[in-house]
Amino acid sequence: MDENGLFDIRGAAGIIRDAIVLSRYQAAKLVNKELLSLYYGVGKYVSENSRDGYWGQGAIKQISNALQKELPGLRGFGEVSIKKMRLFYEAWLPLLANRQLVTDDLIAVEENANRPSTTGDLSADKAPSRARKIVMIGDILYLTVRPYLHNMCIVDREFSLIPIASTGFAVMTCYQGLFNRYLFYYLLSPDFDNYANHTDNSKGAAYPAINDKRLYNALVPLPPLAEQHRIVVKSEELMAMVEFICNEKCKETLCKMRNEK
Repeated sequence: MDENGLFDIRGAAGIIRDAIVLSRYQAAKLVNKELLSLYYGVGKYVSENSRDGYWGQGAIKQISNALQKELPGLRGFGEVSIKKMRLFYEAWLPLLANRQLVTDDLIAVEENANRPSTTGDLSADKAPSRARKIVMIGDILYLTVRPYLHNMCIVDREFSLIPIASTGFAVMTCYQGLFNRYLFYYLLSPDFDNYANHTDNSKGAAYPAINDKRLYNALVPLPPLAEQHRIVVKSEELMAMVEFICNEKCKETLCKMRNEK
């Protein structure tokens, strides 16, 4: 109120206006961050597959047409736009190569924990030659050597520097319609194990490995997104129950061993 006890409408409106403007600015920053991350991720995916010859000529146009059918009215993902995303990713590569990297010869997977770990920072000139794959939060890292060991993880946190994975890992980025935790659990399933460890796919005697191309050619059952989330929740409930039972059995066994002494 002013000195006469009257309600200051203009001042109140100004406070609310400032809050709205600030909120819009913060929202715009988040949207821009997500869009840049999306464009970079799409560009990376397209670059790695189109430049290495996995896709034939005209593949990007076909993908663009398929996207229009899947998402009618979608804008910004025409053939030219997707190629620009590829250029956007490729333009950043030499810049990122000269920055300090987070690597432990890759991003490692903590043994038996299915979590990413690092052992320190290396400058680009000291990083191993196989530390080449840039990863982002939410990506799945799947170690292609001896796939039966299930050395994989979801990158679930931000790093202070740019995280780099070894070429020994396949990097999987999940886009709209695919929940990364659902894919993660499917990669642990016997069904996928049979595919990844089949002699047609996993080559080598001492260190059998599946290459990226064969890995990415695997068929993955894809229920609706809501069902994927339900499957993950149920799977985690059951795994927690199994872990509890196993722990109780271990305690019981230890008690028996002590009593026998």
